Amino acid sequence: MNNLFNRSLREKTKLEVIYIKKDGTTTQRVVRVIAISEDHILAYCFNKRQVRRFNLDNMLAALPVGPRKEQMGA
Repeated sequence: MNNLFNRSLREKTKLEVIYIKKDGTTTQRVVRVIAISEDHILAYCFNKRQVRRFNLDNMLAALPVGPRKEQMGA
């Protein structure tokens, strides 16, 4: 997963992530990584339209957003 975060940071590409929130619910979001730390990433969340901090321990999955989702405005 770290390779995807580094690529998103370097190439400014979007990722679709599945994340466990503090309350235990899972959420699926489209993000672009801004900074990477040892225990979290800082990313622009297109769902919330703001910069958010995501703990790496709570990250379940990450996939690159394909061209089709880009066209749909994700």
